[in-house]
Amino acid sequence: MSSAGGISHISEDVALNTFARACFVEQADCDYICARAVHRLGMQSQFLWMSQQTLEKYGKAVLLFNRNDKSMPVGHGKKTIRSYGHDLVSIFDAVRGLQIIDVQISNAVVELIARIASFASDRYLTKSWWTKGDERELLDQAVWEIRPYCAPWVDITQRLKSRGHSPTPPIAVNKCPGNPGNVGGILEGLVSENCSQVHEHSRSALLENNRHIFVRSPDTSVDEWKWLGSKTTPLDRDWANDPSLKAAFRRYIDPSIKA
Repeated sequence: MSSAGGISHISEDVALNTFARACFVEQADCDYICARAVHRLGMQSQFLWMSQQTLEKYGKAVLLFNRNDKSMPVGHGKKTIRSYGHDLVSIFDAVRGLQIIDVQISNAVVELIARIASFASDRYLTKSWWTKGDERELLDQAVWEIRPYCAPWVDITQRLKSRGHSPTPPIAVNKCPGNPGNVGGILEGLVSENCSQVHEHSRSALLENNRHIFVRSPDTSVDEWKWLGSKTTPLDRDWANDPSLKAAFRRYIDPSIKA
């Protein structure tokens, strides 16, 4: 870091990686903890939205950290991270298309991403939603699988080579030296033995019934809270088929609502 005229200067890579960690990974960590907390309260619509935000931000972090990947459709006159919006399917299609790392996402997590993408980006109950009871467990699994890729693997590859390792793309992240699950975010602080008592509620929300957090074995036996439910948007109710009401919805709420 250099300073001139009272202004600090850092490289573009450092700036972009700092943004990816602070604005995507750390915010996703917070969204994940909130998702688990509201799930415990039985607020399933809010859980689905926070799950969507968790996955979206982790996915965008992977893309921004690995912006130098040859397959990366971001930057250099291409798409921006923002242009993906809340489109989880497109985000994770791009993530799985990366060439530098061997992205391994289980079929169960891919199905969860598609399920949440179908209705969770709607925060106002303009789409009906339903849950099967396995969503929180699958969210834990998704974070366990996706979060290790939230690192600048092009840079890490160069450092590994300088230390005598010979990683050949696509890199199997879970086989790399060190703990690939530790990406230096908020979760690491919460599971630390030195976690402040001030954060005990957050720590509890993170660890309760969590089979997948990286300080535990995925085989740990725990009791589970499962919630099954559904909610029908007013737009899907019989009376909403009245053309005059559809017109009113379009006029006052959203012009894209179908006639």
